[in-house]
Amino acid sequence: MSRSRSSFFQSRHLLIPAAAAAVILLGLLIEGIFYSVGCYQVRSNPGITVLSPESAEYEGFHAEGNTLVFDHTDAYIRIPLNGQYVRQFACRYEYDGLFNITAEVSVVNEYGEVAPDSVITIQDRNSNVLSVTYLDVHKEADSILLIFSPEQLEEKGLPQYDFSSYPLTVTGFEIDNTVSYNWYRVLLLWGFFSVLAFFFLGRRFISRHIEWGFLAIALTVGSVMIVCLPANKVSWDEEVHFHNILAYASYPQDIHISRPIMMEFSSDIDTWLYNQPDNAKEQALLNEYLNTGGNYKTGENAFPSYIEKKMLFVYLGEAAAMEIGKLLSLPFGVLFRFARFGNLLPYCLLMFLAIRKTPVGKSILTFVALLPTSLYMACTYSYDPVILGCVALFFAMFLDELLAPARPLRLRKVAAMCLIFAAGVMAKAVYAPLLLVLLILPASKFDSKRRHRLAVGIVLAAFFALIASFVLPVLFHPSDTGDIRGGATSEVGQMSYILGHPFAYAVILLRDIIRKIPAFFFGANALGNLGDLNHCTLGWFIPIAMIVVFLTDVPRERAFTLQPRSRAVIVGTVFVTMVLVWTSMYIAFTVPGSRTITGVQGRYCLYFLFPLALALQTPTIRSTLSKSRYQMTILSLCTFICYATAYLDIFRSYCR
Repeated sequence: MSRSRSSFFQSRHLLIPAAAAAVILLGLLIEGIFYSVGCYQVRSNPGITVLSPESAEYEGFHAEGNTLVFDHTDAYIRIPLNGQYVRQFACRYEYDGLFNITAEVSVVNEYGEVAPDSVITIQDRNSNVLSVTYLDVHKEADSILLIFSPEQLEEKGLPQYDFSSYPLTVTGFEIDNTVSYNWYRVLLLWGFFSVLAFFFLGRRFISRHIEWGFLAIALTVGSVMIVCLPANKVSWDEEVHFHNILAYASYPQDIHISRPIMMEFSSDIDTWLYNQPDNAKEQALLNEYLNTGGNYKTGENAFPSYIEKKMLFVYLGEAAAMEIGKLLSLPFGVLFRFARFGNLLPYCLLMFLAIRKTPVGKSILTFVALLPTSLYMACTYSYDPVILGCVALFFAMFLDELLAPARPLRLRKVAAMCLIFAAGVMAKAVYAPLLLVLLILPASKFDSKRRHRLAVGIVLAAFFALIASFVLPVLFHPSDTGDIRGGATSEVGQMSYILGHPFAYAVILLRDIIRKIPAFFFGANALGNLGDLNHCTLGWFIPIAMIVVFLTDVPRERAFTLQPRSRAVIVGTVFVTMVLVWTSMYIAFTVPGSRTITGVQGRYCLYFLFPLALALQTPTIRSTLSKSRYQMTILSLCTFICYATAYLDIFRSYCR
């Protein structure tokens, strides 16, 4: 531990426990205010009030005993509430499909009247594995109208299910005015105040070591996101990654799992992305379902385990966390979240090292690492965060050597940079051209021309090995199908178009790249995309903040400014990499002969933001703040964006 770091902790040995106590008490106090307000609001009718279906007006249903059975036509149920305060309204039902309804709450206004403009409309989509839905009202209501239709109960994305044949029975209603602490919100508050306390106590140290500020933000916000996200598919291809990780963690034994776990292997009716828990009570019901029925040791469904060598490194953290959770016999709902930490922690470590190592662009890299899209992927099942971390660390090591031309460079350092890059990029070898930036390291950094030639040979060997790992299978063994998830794609058909009409494809490729660049580099589609949640609330603000950071984080010494040749090579390698990314999507995910390229997403361009920002920045624009104040300003900006996203988009979507 360095002297500055040790002195920081020694001088704060009394303030740290006091700050920790203050953070805990402050979080509980603020949640206590929410609790007190809730108790005050429900004082007239606290607890749970059970409402019988017999008291409801309905059409399109018929009564069977004390239940209402849906007639599979346009229908409604109106439940009179007579001005009672309703915190949450619960509807219990029995249905094997997706319970999608519209609720209209007639609210009593300030004059004690029900006016047309005071009606609250709620579009409710409930998880298939639940048998009760909770509607957040938080108003005095005259009545609630539940609207049903066969069209709304259908799901076009799941054509294999005949939803019209499933009986739907409404079994009861409740006014749920129970009030309790929302521990999801408490955790969010604790995380936020912990970061503020850390920044306040260590402001001098953190202002000189921005990587520690990144680590504090990423670990706290990431932990909040992981806990608040449901134990379900919520991100890109998460079902595929979960399947792979469970297989890696079980190797060499076969996987024996129960149905609730098996359904996590696909985007199917149990895990449908549009039907997730949307409040704390539904989250608790989902957790209970998974914890009770999720058997990952002696389940009735058997699958072979496997390990794909090129994916081993990028899945290592998640597979290790999964194996630790299995050894601890964690309930499956807990295990599913726990293994996500195996993605967050390696990402934080790699980015911490990259920010620490890079001699320039520390604030730029910190901002990119804390973008909502970057951090969200690190809190779900994915291999992209580890790849992004490896690429960032590679560029940091490269820049450290490029901007120190007088420092000797040894072959083992070149091999280490190639190894770090290859370890991550092997899983997505289309990014291999980025490795070629090493070729611009000056020959004067090596002891002899022979060592320089050996270094070039190491770089080229690593590059061609990565290229061969994804090009050769497509060239020599193209698949009759492209996207394994379905569609009219074909690698064979698409390759015939590309090889038979290379100039026509070049026009299609360049046109598509130019058309998509603005959105992918400066739009919410790349910077604030939250998987199945879509764009985050602050999506409009993030590109503005990013441009400001990219323009102002300019090297203060001329020696740390990239030369024109270096800038040109970085831009060139990025462009070649983009061509490979677009082409891979054209072959695998686009219908043969199409004049547009589908499948390319903004998150694929996160890898390019840091090197391009350095290559294109101009010294004519710079911040007038001191370095320490500038870095603390950037960290404050990142804290605001991250915690606003965690609250507005994660907490309010799943845990309110």
